[in-house]
Amino acid sequence: ADVGVIVDLALRQGGVEFLDLSGRNLGPETGEHVARLIAEGAIQGVILVDNALGPDGARAIGSALAVAPKGRVEVLDLAGNDIGDEGAAHVIEGLRADMEVLVLDRNGLTDASAEAVAAALRENPLTKMIGLAGNDITDRGAKALAEALSGGRPLEALELSNTLIGDVGGAQLCVAAVLEALVLTGCPLTPGGVRAMARAA
Repeated sequence: ADVGVIVDLALRQGGVEFLDLSGRNLGPETGEHVARLIAEGAIQGVILVDNALGPDGARAIGSALAVAPKGRVEVLDLAGNDIGDEGAAHVIEGLRADMEVLVLDRNGLTDASAEAVAAALRENPLTKMIGLAGNDITDRGAKALAEALSGGRPLEALELSNTLIGDVGGAQLCVAAVLEALVLTGCPLTPGGVRAMARAA
């Protein structure tokens, strides 16, 4: 079905709780359509995994998050959309609006996005889960996240599997952060580094 038609119907009905259009390769215009729901405060959760949104689609969603009622959008999953750091910068601002779950796996992100997430986390005590798996994030990004999560600021889950984080970044996260789940599967960790992380946790 056409996403614009789905959004029109949802708005006429007063909104929807969750919209999942994953794996449809719908393109950047999908971000523009869904942005209408977000801006109106008519949706709580958006899952658009693998839809080729690109930076333009992410920008539209980010602009909508900036005007949406605070705390209305609780879950946003944009994994696998090639949004890059440019698109992520807009979406990450949503964390400042009390978003609980943000997933940006497999989006070609670098340490710049990890640092932006870290800055936003300092302003939002309600975030429960961050997903940055499959991106080009190194120990530098891990250090920024560790610093943001230091001082007892809890987070239920931080997903960083298949990134470029090594022993140093992993240890920093284990020492500084209060995490129920830290996922570093597929990262370039050495056996000694893993043992050091286990002692620090």
